[in-house]
Amino acid sequence: MDGAPEDGAPGEGPDLVVRPLGGRAAAAAALIVVDLAQSLSVTVSNWRDHGVARDYLAGRATDTDLVTVDSDFLGVLTKSWWPGLLTWTAAGVAFLVWLWRARVNSEVLAGSAVHRRRRGWVVGAWMAPVVNLWFPYVVVADVWRATAARHTCVDEPGVPSRPGTGFVVAWWASFVLFGYLRPIEVRLIANRTTEQDFLDVANLTTALMALWATAGVLAILVIRRITTWQTAPAADGALAATPAQPELDGSPGRPETRITASAPAVPGRARGLRAPIVVGIGIAAVAAVTVVALVAASTGEEPSIMVESTISPTKPASTPTHTSSATAKFSPADLDSIRTDPTPPTASALLPESFTDDNGVSYHRGSDGIRDCSHTASDHTIRLALGNGGCTSAVVGTYVDDAGDILVAVTVLPLSDDQAATTAYDRVSGRDVDDWSMWCPQQGPGSQVCDHETSDARKSGYTVREHRYIIATTALYISLARETGQDDRLDAAARQAARDAGPLNYPGNR
Repeated sequence: MDGAPEDGAPGEGPDLVVRPLGGRAAAAAALIVVDLAQSLSVTVSNWRDHGVARDYLAGRATDTDLVTVDSDFLGVLTKSWWPGLLTWTAAGVAFLVWLWRARVNSEVLAGSAVHRRRRGWVVGAWMAPVVNLWFPYVVVADVWRATAARHTCVDEPGVPSRPGTGFVVAWWASFVLFGYLRPIEVRLIANRTTEQDFLDVANLTTALMALWATAGVLAILVIRRITTWQTAPAADGALAATPAQPELDGSPGRPETRITASAPAVPGRARGLRAPIVVGIGIAAVAAVTVVALVAASTGEEPSIMVESTISPTKPASTPTHTSSATAKFSPADLDSIRTDPTPPTASALLPESFTDDNGVSYHRGSDGIRDCSHTASDHTIRLALGNGGCTSAVVGTYVDDAGDILVAVTVLPLSDDQAATTAYDRVSGRDVDDWSMWCPQQGPGSQVCDHETSDARKSGYTVREHRYIIATTALYISLARETGQDDRLDAAARQAARDAGPLNYPGNR
């Protein structure tokens, strides 16, 4: 056993009666079903997302369809975090309320000595780091054994002296495996940019739904079995009990069971119910293989799971040099395909050190970096268009004017070729400036912008296409001013940044 058992015998302490469990069991089972229904709706929603993304890329769906799948009832129910959290929390609390009463009843029936953990672990086992991978199983398994002992005839040939916990093992294995694999699904959902990404997420969600349903159904079976055992009469040769009198200590009582005999000893190793163990392990193995296969098929490289709001400060860079043969002559058509484009995918090649707008205001680059294209926009349409166009990594940078008033964020997105860039540009041009990610330096002027909500601040943004590149810019006041009187300053900054950034900034392309 794990740890020292508690002292105690049946009927000791203030809990002298077995109290009804039916109401708590029904509530826990019902809320588990509700949570399973919510999880099923997520699976349905992910398959619908894949269908709409496929149709959108094939020209059979519009931007309105993309917005609808995020804003209708099913979209809100499945893409917001609170519905799932609400159903999961409600089911968990109801299960703990039931488990607490079941634990108390089991101590009345068989004594506290059969339990390896004290009663406080009924709740604490789920919250303590590391041990929460094992202690909840121990708590439930001990309640199962202590309760099942009432219905075990110890003198009957062929019947194990100690009830097995196969259902509990299968339930806990499914529960832990789901919790281990769930973050993979969350990561893949956050990085969906192509039709294949949407299909991979839908397949993965289906596999995890099957695993979660297994855990939920087994939990309900465990609840029902323990509840039935604790409320049914004991078997001959096991723990005996007689109904309580209508009055207890002078007060009207609810239907209760008063203990009149001690439980027999339960020596020996746990046996029985081995089929559920095999079933649980089989389900867990199949789910694990399925998930690993899907992840391996969908991600050749480990994608970043960090969506950063700041980028590292730039270091002084030497002037880039063209590395092609001295006899080769550059042609603008070279910039139309990734196969012929000589531009290095670096900040020094695609971002100017500084620029001066039409108002004569100078801006200097203070930070830059490389970001995954899926992190460059919050809008579903933009991310899908970029991913389908072959965008994998983007060069981003920030600029601040000499007075420290205006911050300009620049995103340069290389696509596979000119045609892909044209198609993507047709879908992303005209989007709201807030649909693009906002970049900030880690220190100095403008670094505080990403620490605040910027949706209400006045902004100006430009999106342009240059050969196989899309350049998106956003300018706003560092003070996050909302006044409309000086929008021309923001317009001039965002417009000039879009003009100067891109492949023609590279000296070898001039």
